[in-house]
Amino acid sequence: MRCEYTEPALLRRLGIAALHEFVARRDGRTTGTSLDDPLDACVRLFLDAESVPDGLLEEWWGTEALAAVRATGLLETASHESSWATALCYPIDGFWLASDVAASMRDGVPERLDIVYPAMTTNTRRFLDSVPETPCERFLELCGGTGAAALRAARGGAAAWTTDITERSTHFATFNAALNAVPGCVACTGDLYAAVPRQTFDRIVAHPPYVATPTTRLIFRDGGADGEAVTQRIIAGLPGALTRGGRSYVTCMATDRSDSPLEQRIRGWLGPAGDEFDVNVFVRTSFTPAEYYERAAADKGMPVAESQEWVRYFERLAVTHLVYASIVLERHRTPRAPCTRRRIRAADVPQIVIERMLDWEGLFAEPVTPSQVSALRPQLRPTVRLAAQLRAECGMWVPEVTLLENASPLRVQVEMPPAAAAVVARMDGTVPISALHADVVSRGELPTGAAPEEVRRFVHQLLSAGMIEFPNDEAGGGSALVHESDRHRDGMGAY
Repeated sequence: MRCEYTEPALLRRLGIAALHEFVARRDGRTTGTSLDDPLDACVRLFLDAESVPDGLLEEWWGTEALAAVRATGLLETASHESSWATALCYPIDGFWLASDVAASMRDGVPERLDIVYPAMTTNTRRFLDSVPETPCERFLELCGGTGAAALRAARGGAAAWTTDITERSTHFATFNAALNAVPGCVACTGDLYAAVPRQTFDRIVAHPPYVATPTTRLIFRDGGADGEAVTQRIIAGLPGALTRGGRSYVTCMATDRSDSPLEQRIRGWLGPAGDEFDVNVFVRTSFTPAEYYERAAADKGMPVAESQEWVRYFERLAVTHLVYASIVLERHRTPRAPCTRRRIRAADVPQIVIERMLDWEGLFAEPVTPSQVSALRPQLRPTVRLAAQLRAECGMWVPEVTLLENASPLRVQVEMPPAAAAVVARMDGTVPISALHADVVSRGELPTGAAPEEVRRFVHQLLSAGMIEFPNDEAGGGSALVHESDRHRDGMGAY
């Protein structure tokens, strides 16, 4: 078909920057609403889930192409001399993906418990963007739905599995793999890891259901009484499924409790093997229960009385915040001390930036490679700003508190003593850490007794805050060591 049903053509026709911004005609879209050419017909059928006259389809697509589409089962008779799609079908990330038509999109479509959620929503986009596309050997997607993440991994050369508890999701994922001619993606039905028993993987990803609800009405959405039922089981199963040196990526909503924050609760979910893992929580948004359900009442039409009951329910659970986060768990390749970190991730940060930060953190923690760490040349990110609070002393302004602030890739503020500002000022990407120490000592900006380990530790802290990078050093040079590296428990304390 010469429809130009491609992602770039769609975005131009609809006047949007990305497909997750799509709004259906019934919901008020004002662009791309006409029915004048083959591309309009595709939008009407496969995105708006509305019917198109058969005569127009045959004229624009041709008899042979129309018959081919019907043969896939994607079209059925809507009424006399018109057809509509049996599923949504859309181009995204170089694939064509099919998913269910929701009950809210078309009169007469029943609400299905096992509906397959579209891969073109904002939340799914965030999940996919949080999964690196770097090569891996064995890839597992849990709660897979359309199988979008596994398809991307298979395209990159991985042996990829996508699993879901519903057979309908397996059917769609298998269809999507065939539609895109991706033989390396296998779809399986089962309850999480039970779908791939006794197998291990070096990358495990999930976008689980996380909406709190007393009963399950939509499998893709409902995550139990507190929204954490599926997420907790995914994380608890990692010790039996994730290889040493592997990473897991989970995007979900979970909770801080008054007795422990989310990152500590995740470590507890890992069970006796918890010390074999680093836990990294990259917070995207965080709400108190009152804030979250006030918004649900205002934006989603939840009755006020119901929203207030949910607030009281979460208060009884001692929930202080609902946290929407990207969680990265890394299993140690060799025994070492575990690390638990919580950081606030800026919007629209490419995952490769987060990956490099995690890799370099690992290299710093490697106890047998201090010389290689000392050879690295840190460079301050251009978004970092220094702020100082001064006090008057003997007729002069004397620094009292010095802060480094940054907004990307992490939103963070680090307090440090004034003397450390001199070290930061030398981080221009040309001076190795070893020379950095000697330089600031020779200038009298640090005492002669300051140990080189202190400078390395301070650089490590800035790295963990996303404030520095190593652009002049071979990124791959650290990667081989990174996967055998350790993690420190050090927080963001002062230098």
